[in-house]
Amino acid sequence: AAANAISAVGFVSCSARSLYTNRKQFGQWKRSLKELDVYLRDSGIHQEISGLINRRLLGNLIILSRIQLKALGSRNGGDDRDLVRLRRLHMQTNLPAPPPEEAVRYMKYALSAYGESMIRAAEMHTHGKIDTRYSPLPRTKIAKHVGLPSKDVVVTDLDEDSGGSNHLRHFVAIDHARKKVVLSIRGTFNLSECVVDVVGFSRPFLRGEAHSEMSLMAERLWEKVGDTVRGLLKEGGRDYEHILTGHSLGAGTSLLLNMLIHSDRRRQVHGAKVRCFAYASPPVFAPLYSAPHDAIKAATNYIHERDAVPFLSVDSIRHFFNCLAVIDNETRKMGFLQLQRLITGFTEPDESLRADVLKASLKRLPSKPGAPILAIPAATNIWIREKGCA
Repeated sequence: AAANAISAVGFVSCSARSLYTNRKQFGQWKRSLKELDVYLRDSGIHQEISGLINRRLLGNLIILSRIQLKALGSRNGGDDRDLVRLRRLHMQTNLPAPPPEEAVRYMKYALSAYGESMIRAAEMHTHGKIDTRYSPLPRTKIAKHVGLPSKDVVVTDLDEDSGGSNHLRHFVAIDHARKKVVLSIRGTFNLSECVVDVVGFSRPFLRGEAHSEMSLMAERLWEKVGDTVRGLLKEGGRDYEHILTGHSLGAGTSLLLNMLIHSDRRRQVHGAKVRCFAYASPPVFAPLYSAPHDAIKAATNYIHERDAVPFLSVDSIRHFFNCLAVIDNETRKMGFLQLQRLITGFTEPDESLRADVLKASLKRLPSKPGAPILAIPAATNIWIREKGCA
């Protein structure tokens, strides 16, 4: 609980500081959200979902959640259905997974991109206490958390004053012991980054389509740090490898950047080997067969328990609202007391309603421009569960 509280305080303080120090971002938000609104209206998606955002919405969500949980419980925890969903969104390969110690190492890098508050939350969660010693520079705390000398955390662009929403916060480090140059990209940690998440319609990217804002952020970030990464790889020598990592928004962006670097056979990094460790990436690219094959092979994505982010896209939201419409069609006919009893669990959804929701969850809606079935462009997806990995 304490770790969660520290994380929440970190998000609120980061958002508040971002709002106070960079007023220009309001104009950027307005443009991005206007583009999203135009897209939703032109594509007809607004018409699909707007009628369901009504006074019954919260109750409908609770009822839908109860139906889904009951369905999962009747299928040995729902593993089969979850794996079917996973296979729809991810490439299936027999490539070996990276060693667990690498997964843990680069997870620490991904977490460190959130800054000191999240590092402290991780310390509390892992050790039950916080290291209260003062760190005068963010790179000092980052270096300690990832196990490097402070001087080897080369770039720390984690300050809300440095760039607004023009690019994602990040840091670059060089690990001489392991011969790695690591670019860690921060996930959602302020309101500007929430806007990047939300503007999820697709745009042309390489030979396919990608999440509009994340692909733009991948291109902008490489413009900003590409020269630094190339310089460090050149300094290190031919045996040095480039590692991309990030969590959530940072994970999706790192996967798209991984594709971008591989798209010209890694000439942008002088032919150095490149790998990507993504943690809870959303689906960001389609179709997978058009992605650079070497980029897919070089990427691993990790999913924790029932995290919804790896399944979130405009397409999946359309299908979610299709299920919600089934609930709404039923609850609009109910009296107040009948509805409250159903919401609070005093009565159970009847069998026909559960069957209709299940049928709706399996139905494929007609595709919409800008809303393809996006996938996670990684050959290996490791689903970390309490009772093992899928």
